Amino acid sequence: MVDEIRRWSDELASDPASLVFLQLGEALRRQGQLDLAQRIALRGLERHPHNADAHDLLARISVDRGELERAFDEWDMVLRLLPAHVGAMKGMAYVCFQQGRTTDIWSAPPPWGAPAMPRLQPLWRIWDGRDRRRARLTGSGHP
Repeated sequence: MVDEIRRWSDELASDPASLVFLQLGEALRRQGQLDLAQRIALRGLERHPHNADAHDLLARISVDRGELERAFDEWDMVLRLLPAHVGAMKGMAYVCFQQGRTTDIWSAPPPWGAPAMPRLQPLWRIWDGRDRRRARLTGSGHP
């Protein structure tokens, strides 16, 4: 991994417009170098603002940094650029779940359009089922 990071860093240094920042940023994220990964992703987005994968990378880095609102916003941008991006749909559902907003993704019209909704239904069924089971166990009713 270290050799790949070095190679990708060298490639990015020689060609700042290269899309290799995506691999480099992901590798740094996986190693826990979140500040550096974020800087790489932001620089890449300066050159490629309409690249859905770059916004997805920044969203995943944001989740790892605990910045859930920023992650949600980045995944929203991904879906505006690429409405069928399943990773962004899952990411947004994950953020809603982490924030205890499991029904929010269904209660308001989605910014990316209705076609995305059926793909999230399996996730919703799992999380809604957990909420219902938890409510039965605690006697609190459905949240």
